[in-house]
Amino acid sequence: MKNMEEKIEKAMVLITEDEALGSRLKTYKRFNNIYPFTTENIKGYLKDCQVKNERILTVGASGDHILNLLLLGANNIDYFDVNPFTEMYIELKLAALKALDYDEFIDYFSSSDWARRYPYMHFKQYQKISPFLMEKNRLFWDSLYLEFSGEEIRFSKLFNKDEPPSRVLKEINGYLEKENYYKLKAILLKNQYQLHFYERNLKDLKYHLHKTYKMILLSNIAKYLHFMYNTKNQKLKDDDYYLRKFKQTIEELFPYLEESGTLFLAYFYDSKINKSVMYPIYNMELRNRYFPESTYQIKEFEGINQIKYGYQDEENDAVLIYKKI
Repeated sequence: MKNMEEKIEKAMVLITEDEALGSRLKTYKRFNNIYPFTTENIKGYLKDCQVKNERILTVGASGDHILNLLLLGANNIDYFDVNPFTEMYIELKLAALKALDYDEFIDYFSSSDWARRYPYMHFKQYQKISPFLMEKNRLFWDSLYLEFSGEEIRFSKLFNKDEPPSRVLKEINGYLEKENYYKLKAILLKNQYQLHFYERNLKDLKYHLHKTYKMILLSNIAKYLHFMYNTKNQKLKDDDYYLRKFKQTIEELFPYLEESGTLFLAYFYDSKINKSVMYPIYNMELRNRYFPESTYQIKEFEGINQIKYGYQDEENDAVLIYKKI
């Protein structure tokens, strides 16, 4: 209970933006904000992947990786995230899928859909969702709704502001196609799936894994190598340092990948960027040194910008893949 009370208190600090209390509780150091939806074309790179009845390890993030995997038939999913609010939000999404019809779900979660019937994360809809939540998750959200409106929660520092338009969300998430939404709803209502959450950083995850997986999905974590491998007060290293450390982390995951399993280790929002001051993983020349084509593959697919703006000449997105043979 103490741990949950701490999470509730820190969530309220983010909502009220009480920086003095947040500093005392170290909220802004340990707790990150929630991504409402994916910013990746998940449907694009999971196309043709066979995951039915397989065990999967994925990043938690917005929960969209999990929902798309469940739709494709995976039923045993472990997920990880350094942000403990991720678990609360993913469980809210799962419960909402069980409780709400398609339009209600879009209304409740998507801040970019302006054809609304209710305010964002409206309490009226939450009352339908609440009975489908496990006790600890219901306690978390009940506590927030006792103090704040849904809109105050949704547009606070508890949530990240980065969200693609509603039309794009429906193109990059298989489960947000209306027919698939009800298919996933039926799957979830049978309760024949298992989820387990690791509140861990990627580089420390290896100390807590005890299974092997058919697929491991790391989303766009590789964009944030500076944060992962820099301790407090350290100066920024060069790209070589970060990619060398990242390769070490990736290779430490190999024992947890089944034979013929696939590891998606990086997502690129533009497959042709050669260098980026901010993101060492986009330094193509250096990346090929640590992740050579002889061992790793690049898979290209329709990019978010193409979907968002309809430009035919936009570059594709891509994922960097390792396949265990």
